[in-house]
Amino acid sequence: MSPHPAREPLPDWARWGASPASEPYSIGIEEEMMLLDPETWRLAYRIETVLPALSSELAQHATAETHGSALELATGVHSSVPSAAAEVRELRAALRRDLLPLELAAASAGTHPSAVWQDTVVSSGSRYRELYGSMRELARREPTFALHVHVGVPDPEVATRLVNALRGHLALFLALSVNSPFWQGRDTGLASARTPLFQAFPRVGTPRAFRDYA
Repeated sequence: MSPHPAREPLPDWARWGASPASEPYSIGIEEEMMLLDPETWRLAYRIETVLPALSSELAQHATAETHGSALELATGVHSSVPSAAAEVRELRAALRRDLLPLELAAASAGTHPSAVWQDTVVSSGSRYRELYGSMRELARREPTFALHVHVGVPDPEVATRLVNALRGHLALFLALSVNSPFWQGRDTGLASARTPLFQAFPRVGTPRAFRDYA
C-alpha cells in the first residue's frame, strides 16, 4: 500500500487545458468602484438602479459586488499590460458618462474615508444572501474596494512556482498600491486601513507555499 493517500481528482475549474504550454500569458484587470452621491460624497447604495441603466456595451463589463455601493468593472483578456490599462481607463470614462443622468459619481480607493458599518447595505441576489448567511455581520462591515490583476499562466506548475515566489514581494506590492489611510472619518495612521479590515475575512492573507499544483 502506498504511504501517500490517493489524491482527489481536480475539479473542472481547476484544470489547465490539454496543451497549456501552447497558450500565451494573458492579463485581465478588475476594479471595484465606489458609487457616490456627488453632493455629499457619501456612499450611494444604488447598485440595483445603476446596473439596468448602463449602456449595453458597458453592462458587459460591469457586475454587482457584495455591498450595494460597489460596482466592479472587468476588462477583457489582454496580451500586454498597456492594453489592459488602456481598457481600464476607457471603462472608467464610460462609467462616468453613464452615471451622470443618475446624478451619481464613482471613485476608487481601498476604503471610503467616512463610511460606517451602520449604513452598509448588502446587495440583493442569491449569491450575496448566501454570503451574508455564512459570514453574517462580517459581510456588513464597512465596504472595502480593490483592484485585481489576473495573470493567465500557461502551465500549472509554473503558476505554482510564481505564486510561491511572489509571497516574498507582497509587502512591496502593498507599499506601492496603498491608498486608504482614513476609516470612519479618522486618520488611522496607516497607509492601508483596508489591509487589517479585510483580514477579518476567511480565505485571505498570505498563502502558504505549495509543493506543486496538485
